[in-house]
Amino acid sequence: MVTVLYFRHLGQYVNRMFLQGAQRFARMKGWNLRVIANDDCRSLDEIIDFWHPVGCILEDSSEDGDAYLRDSCALPVVAIDGRNVPGGKNRFRIMHDSVATGKFAAKELLALGFDRFAFVGFHRGGFWSAARESGFREALKLNGKCCLSFPERGRSEWKNEELVQWL
Repeated sequence: MVTVLYFRHLGQYVNRMFLQGAQRFARMKGWNLRVIANDDCRSLDEIIDFWHPVGCILEDSSEDGDAYLRDSCALPVVAIDGRNVPGGKNRFRIMHDSVATGKFAAKELLALGFDRFAFVGFHRGGFWSAARESGFREALKLNGKCCLSFPERGRSEWKNEELVQWL
């Protein structure tokens, strides 16, 4: 049976969805998907020597501990949200199109007949949130509409009363 290592970051909801998708795909392909927490104290060389995988899947490659998988590992590496993974031989990135997501959201709201719009950024400093807003604004402008923006905040900093007052 083919073994693939899945290096995951703990705690984020979206990452659990990535893992569930990878598990479904592995079952379809008959793979042995071994999930390794990124805070695992074993060395990556030991893990690779033990499992003899044919490749690795790496969630969000922004952690320092992922440098070996990003840069030195001889195995093929597929990075989910791999903006920090250099392309090249045996290095693959799965990225989402944030601009297209913003355009799609605007198109849906326009199709529903809305004519007043506001964008609420989800994550301070998230490259994808700014790109999503750009796509949203671009689609609205194309249709003669404009958009207000609520300042981006971290999830724990949101206060519903503040958002209601702003709207």
